Amino acid sequence: MSHQAALDLLETPPPDIALPPILAFLAREYGLHGTLTRLPSEKDLTFGLDTGAGRDWVVKIANIAEPPEALALQAAALDHLAVTAPDLGTARVRRTLTGEVFPRIHDEAGAAHIMLVVSYVPGAQIGGEALNAADAAAIGNMLAGLDRGLAGFTHKAAQRTLLWDHRRLPDYTGMMEMIADPAHQALARRALARYRAAALPHQGRCASRSCIMISTPTTSCAMKPAGSG
Repeated sequence: MSHQAALDLLETPPPDIALPPILAFLAREYGLHGTLTRLPSEKDLTFGLDTGAGRDWVVKIANIAEPPEALALQAAALDHLAVTAPDLGTARVRRTLTGEVFPRIHDEAGAAHIMLVVSYVPGAQIGGEALNAADAAAIGNMLAGLDRGLAGFTHKAAQRTLLWDHRRLPDYTGMMEMIADPAHQALARRALARYRAAALPHQGRCASRSCIMISTPTTSCAMKPAGSG
């Protein structure tokens, strides 16, 4: 994904689909029934599905500007973890009744949007609160487990451009003009200059890892594991 495509994704509004057709789609394609609750999302239309049966789901209707290969990466990473690290409790991908991972639901204008359904992972979202030692250890253990579980995982979309990937900071010099506030722009330029001087010379010594962003409200933000305090 190019820099411009990444920006277009952030600027494209989320899908606009009413609840009744979404519920009907879930019943027809997945055999799932329940109550939908809107969840916050940066770029997608995302809901929590309470089935009342003891197992809940996250329903993501992807932004139409999201490249399909990026969504395929997310699902493939979750499927990989389900095999290599089943005890971590990461989200599980739900297939449709016919075995599809990415069925397409249409909005009122006829545009097709990719849907992804994954299991809901309970936990408390970390905000501005301070972490105690037990919380920090639990998060560290989880991240280490994810790192081990994803060892050897590869996907053609894993090297896509992410605007927040610090390794690509030098590529964004020409984007500084987009910061309208002169003081903020100057701050960004100083930060980039410090990065070039202090961090960039040592970047080659660090292990290179693909960045996998699994974008659902229960996986893309920092969470305290359930029961960790």
